[in-house]
Amino acid sequence: MAIAASSPAPAMTPSYMAAICPTGMIFVPSRAGRSHCEEEFTALDDIEHGANTLLLTCTKLAEAQNVGMQDLTPGGAAGGAG
Repeated sequence: MAIAASSPAPAMTPSYMAAICPTGMIFVPSRAGRSHCEEEFTALDDIEHGANTLLLTCTKLAEAQNVGMQDLTPGGAAGGAG
């Protein structure tokens, strides 16, 4: 699955959310490139790849958040010996 930068032209949800937090989008291929129309179709394998990408991204973000939070806990670096 390829990762591509999106054009700023489409007014999609991340463009609105970017004003208040970091955003991103996960794209999955649609048959014949058709999107946002009745002919749109995405194979289940491609949907699964997109869902797994979202899961792994959320997991990595949660792990990174937990690493940062350890510094605030009594046993963390900033908290001393506890």
